[in-house]
Amino acid sequence: MFAFPSRQALRNVPSQSNINKEANQNIKNLKTLNIHDENKQLISSVRCSKIPVLSTRSRLQSNQQKENICIKNDLKTIEALFQTKSQRALAAKQATLKPKPIENIDNDSNCFLLSQYAPEIYKYLREVEEKQNLNVGFLSNKNCVTANMRAILINWLIQVHHSFELTSETLYISISILDRYMARESIQKSRLQLVGITTLFIAAKYEEIYYPAINEFVNVCDSLYNKRDIIRMELQILDVLKFELGRPIPLHFLRRGSKAAKADGRTHMMAKYICELSLCEYESAHWNPSLLAATALYLALRLTAIETGTFTSDSPDIIWTPTIEHYTGYSRSTVFKHAGILAKVIVGSEASKFQNCKRKYSSSTYMQISKSQALSSKWVKRLASVQTFRGSSSFTSFIFNKKIKSIMSAKDFYYSDKYFDDEFEYRHVVLPKEFVKLVPKTHLMSEQEWRAMGVQQSPGWIHYMIHKPEPHILLFRRPINGAKPSQVEQFEAEQTEIVN
Repeated sequence: MFAFPSRQALRNVPSQSNINKEANQNIKNLKTLNIHDENKQLISSVRCSKIPVLSTRSRLQSNQQKENICIKNDLKTIEALFQTKSQRALAAKQATLKPKPIENIDNDSNCFLLSQYAPEIYKYLREVEEKQNLNVGFLSNKNCVTANMRAILINWLIQVHHSFELTSETLYISISILDRYMARESIQKSRLQLVGITTLFIAAKYEEIYYPAINEFVNVCDSLYNKRDIIRMELQILDVLKFELGRPIPLHFLRRGSKAAKADGRTHMMAKYICELSLCEYESAHWNPSLLAATALYLALRLTAIETGTFTSDSPDIIWTPTIEHYTGYSRSTVFKHAGILAKVIVGSEASKFQNCKRKYSSSTYMQISKSQALSSKWVKRLASVQTFRGSSSFTSFIFNKKIKSIMSAKDFYYSDKYFDDEFEYRHVVLPKEFVKLVPKTHLMSEQEWRAMGVQQSPGWIHYMIHKPEPHILLFRRPINGAKPSQVEQFEAEQTEIVN
């Protein structure tokens, strides 16, 4: 018979009261449990256990070090960005005033450039240009040709030269032959066009590989002259010039100057345009080609800076570097003194009747240089008002006494003559170093200070002095129609744009 297992006696089963007492005792034990002791036991057990080390731990540490270095560099960059304006200006001034070494631009390994002979070649070119230089006012009174007639002829030659697609060298040689011939011979007005077309014919045969036939030169003159006339004039010109056709041209010096300035293609094209635009200008016809090239390069560098937005009148002039000065042979003060004449040519080309050069450089072949907005900028217009005079001129006669005039005699200066705005008439004079030593370093000077220094106060004129590394400028201003004087700082900022 199947038997059930024996059951536990009822007396061994815990009662409900005993269960409650046991639960209360466990709760008391939980309250008195020390958690820190458990943590100590857990930490000790973890320390006793062995944790495997990753193989990339060293790599992670090196990456962390690199990140720390980058953070430090970023902090230095941020600190530099948060420098004050005066500190940045002082640092920039110290960097620009530090003399820069002259770079060697003749170390090119290209055998076709003949770098080892370049100094001797350009030395020879300078000697030749001095021997063949033209006198000021070479169109004498005996000559029937005037400056305006010369400009009309050259403007027409530029058009013919462009239609024949000749090189730029041919045009410059043609103008050189023309000016040297007119300086030695008297030319009748009726034969002026014949002389011009013959000089272009001679230059084309001298410079071009394939030059146009003589019939083409006859045709561009509307058959006003025949072959015999051109050949006879050719013989006459060669006889007068003693067959000295070769002469340095501005392009020879401009290429070297552009290389020294590290100029880009647009800057070089701008300088070429200024050089060619000045061919019609009689005032610069007697300049040496090297001077014309250097002045055009200076203007081109300035105008390109205006185009790109890097032109600042407050910063020192760092465009004309010692390297450029060394290879061009002209200082900044020299090119700036002549830049006013070329600036006047640029400004006058807008309304001039001689538009062939401007039309030529408006094409895409010449980068549309003549359409540049920089050519009509405010800086160019102010520079166009600059004129050169001697210290004994009438302008200084009513300002300086005899003591100062003796220092200024036989000195070349330039000033802005009768530049007007809505309130004032302005003039400024660039002073020689001998005179600067007598002038206190102040912006606004009283009448007594000027008289003690030898300057006679003129009625209505207010005098200022601006001291910079170079040049030193004496400024004059007087109100128009009783206008009230404006702030000196504003006046100074406006006038210093022209010398920067």
